[in-house]
Amino acid sequence: MALNDGKVVIFTDGACSGNPGPGGWGAVLISPLGKGRELGGGESKTTNNRMELTAAVEAFLALTRVKQLSTKEVRLYTDSTYVIQGITAWVHGWKKRGWKTQDGKDVSNREIWEKLEAVIADNGFTVEWLYVPGHAGYDGNERCDEIAVAFAQGQGITLYQGEKAKYTYDVDRVPKPSPLPDPARKKRKAVYLSLVHGKLYRDEDWKTCEARVKGAPGARFKKVESAEEEERILREWGQ
Repeated sequence: MALNDGKVVIFTDGACSGNPGPGGWGAVLISPLGKGRELGGGESKTTNNRMELTAAVEAFLALTRVKQLSTKEVRLYTDSTYVIQGITAWVHGWKKRGWKTQDGKDVSNREIWEKLEAVIADNGFTVEWLYVPGHAGYDGNERCDEIAVAFAQGQGITLYQGEKAKYTYDVDRVPKPSPLPDPARKKRKAVYLSLVHGKLYRDEDWKTCEARVKGAPGARFKKVESAEEEERILREWGQ
């Protein structure tokens, strides 16, 4: 799939050593005019989900600082189903309940969710949220992971800014867009969540999930069949 359709393209990722623990985030921005820019940062004590959210917020904030942005249309790729489901589905219910979950608990990371909503709405961005499998060979995602891990581990890393044509990574290679699950549906095709070394994964088949969690110390996994169940499991896992 080519990315030269007039939209800004963003890749984001987060990482955490321990959950909570030192974490980092990374983002890659590609403009329709052929410019590329990498962003990154970290926190000494955080969670993987906070870093995933922060990456998205910082990417949009960076767009607001561009003096002559050619478009407000954005295509954002992330391997975080927490971010995608949260911003496209769960947030509506949270707000109706006064930022409470279905069981009456405070929504985790509320302040970051509010920042994300605000920066998008206040600046008139229209966003297509797309899932990209983590560690599946997609350069945009892999590079964001490298940046996030470097900041989480306190390692030095050079962030690129310049012509897309000179960028080392092939950000044009992305998975084909697939529709998100309908948040209004109580039941959906089962998916398998897993938490391995502080990183959340979402697989459509048990075989893939099993291969990832087998032998991984402290790995957690669960089959879920609804957005509500997924939200509950992620909350139980501290996500």
